[in-house]
Amino acid sequence: MHSMLEAWWSSPGSPESIYFWMLIGVIKGLEILSLKEWHKENHGRSKLY
Repeated sequence: MHSMLEAWWSSPGSPESIYFWMLIGVIKGLEILSLKEWHKENHGRSKLY
């Protein structure tokens, strides 16, 4: 029973899979934007210098 539920949840065509990967994409996009903003503010230099 557990493996059937697991296969259904993680199958590529399941609606839950689409929502999961959309969430991962949004999180990754926010991470990239955050890093770009940090890079602009610090002109490419680390705060350790």
